[in-house]
Amino acid sequence: MIDIDGEHCMDPKFARFVESLAPKLADLLVRPPVKAGALPRDMPMSGVYLFSEGTKHLCVGRSNTLRKRHGRHCLPGATYKQAAFAFQLAREATGSITASYRPGAASRAGLMEVPAFRDAFHAAKARIRAMDYRFVEETDQTCQALLGIYCSVALATPYKTSVPSNLATTPAAQLPDGQITNFLSSPLRKNISVFPKYKSSYMIHRPASLEGRFAIVTDARRDAVDADAPITNGAEADGEVVWS
Repeated sequence: MIDIDGEHCMDPKFARFVESLAPKLADLLVRPPVKAGALPRDMPMSGVYLFSEGTKHLCVGRSNTLRKRHGRHCLPGATYKQAAFAFQLAREATGSITASYRPGAASRAGLMEVPAFRDAFHAAKARIRAMDYRFVEETDQTCQALLGIYCSVALATPYKTSVPSNLATTPAAQLPDGQITNFLSSPLRKNISVFPKYKSSYMIHRPASLEGRFAIVTDARRDAVDADAPITNGAEADGEVVWS
């Protein structure tokens, strides 16, 4: 944050990232959807993806291996550590909503030992295979992270692999000052700047005060940004985007 004449000014490098988000979301939404077994040969390696059922957008994520990530979400052999979206659907279907970060029957591994939950997990993967899959290329890792969050908030997707579960659906009045709301980020309002313009196009009155903090953890031995688990801050957070 830069101070100019007593006003807080957004760093122009970061502002350039922000200005790219709405056009990228528009590009994502106009792309023809594809389904499992019909992914194009020339699809990009890195970017942000979206799962939808008809006009209902359900889940946003990001990956440096978009084709493989699709398979890890829904192929029959995908494990519970890989198929994060399917695991969330299985939790919802079985009422196993409360997460546990300790070994035992309520842990993710423990739930997979329960026949009813295991059946729900496999059914969820089959459901995802039938979903529409869209993607947009983004190779810059910083912009990819921001774009994943922006798309999830703007589309109010109920399932997330890259943002806190309450961010996209919390009413604007309940968000702390400075948070991006689903009103400002809505595709219908994409021409409205998220950051008010004062003395320059990048100025805001004060620093944003976000309650969530996130760390993007890079591990060269793994797909560096491919979130393979629901977002948690516990021992089972084996995805790369962790909120606390």
